[in-house]
Amino acid sequence: MKKGALLYSSFVVLLASCSSGKQFTTKDDDINKVKTVAVLPVQVVFTGNLPAKITTEMADSLAQVQGYSFQQSLHANLIRFSGGKNKIAGVGFQSADKTNGLLLKNHITPKDAYTKDPDELAKLLQVDAVVKMSVTSNRIMSDLASMGVSTLRNILWMGSNTIPTGMSNKTADVHANCVLIHDGKDLWSAQYDRPTDWNTSVNDVVERVTTKMGKGFPY
Repeated sequence: MKKGALLYSSFVVLLASCSSGKQFTTKDDDINKVKTVAVLPVQVVFTGNLPAKITTEMADSLAQVQGYSFQQSLHANLIRFSGGKNKIAGVGFQSADKTNGLLLKNHITPKDAYTKDPDELAKLLQVDAVVKMSVTSNRIMSDLASMGVSTLRNILWMGSNTIPTGMSNKTADVHANCVLIHDGKDLWSAQYDRPTDWNTSVNDVVERVTTKMGKGFPY
């Protein structure tokens, strides 16, 4: 088993909010300055033990796949819930494809995008603010095929839907954090936490997390 805070497709399940999702950290005039927003690729981190047949390279690759999936879903749900009651109108969202294309053109990896100065990224992406989100789990989950990695699933679970021998149906501690950043300031943030089980669909996790973020987002 390998240890470490590895970037990984943590395959998390059923996150629930432990905050309102409406935490404004700056004055309203700062919030109203934002007219265009880009959603960055989501950072996915696995902090537990890796199964013996999972290499660091596999973990890194899967983390990137999962991060893009969270990004696409977050972008869709921010748009889905924009313009609703108690939302600030007049804000546009850059397409995730354009965001990723500009990052790639400038040789910025998803991992680098999460750690790079947000204001520099906003300038490069030609937007007023960026949204950063991270998802962390301390245990690998079993639903790998839903993220398009059936080969790895076969390696781990022998092609079945059962929990591997020697692993009980334990829960994982999962944490998600989302921040809207403009001009060096965190304008809004939300956190979501909940223990999870082994068998919930990854797609359900992605949708539930990003739906909650979309509902709480100020625009």
